[in-house]
Amino acid sequence: MPGESDTAPATTVSTRLPPYSDEAEKGVLGSVLQDADIMDQCVENHLRPESFYAPAHRIIFETLLDMSQKRHPIDVLTVSNRLRENGSMDKIGGELYLHRLIDSTPTTAHAGYYIETVWHKHVLRRIIACARTAENDCYTPDEDALSLLGRVEQSFFDITDINRAAAASWPDM
Repeated sequence: MPGESDTAPATTVSTRLPPYSDEAEKGVLGSVLQDADIMDQCVENHLRPESFYAPAHRIIFETLLDMSQKRHPIDVLTVSNRLRENGSMDKIGGELYLHRLIDSTPTTAHAGYYIETVWHKHVLRRIIACARTAENDCYTPDEDALSLLGRVEQSFFDITDINRAAAASWPDM
């Protein structure tokens, strides 16, 4: 019947995990721990701490990014020291976890693939978040539909702006 799809009840599957790849996140971090120059690829491809889904991975990447921006040497020992200094070592699972990241990364040659996968999963999570916000706002309309539509459109456009914001936040060398 015409118009039925407009009124059909929405089904929400809340048991689904957001898109992410634990293996790719580990691959990025393990690659950087083995070859600090890979941080340049991470920055060029707009990875940020929030690009990582796993909280431990976010903390590690934030530490790597900070060390890279300050041009500090990056390896498992220096990163371990930094995580201990800032009280984050227990949050990431200890020094053994950093060694596991290296062990779980068969080669740094595929770092570009890992970086791209993490980035794409991050964008998908952002799209989902915008869609959920838009859906919720539609059920509690405090504004007219066209104003809401404009705000929703802008939130989706802002997803593409994360490329520019990430690039702009990296200091000139």
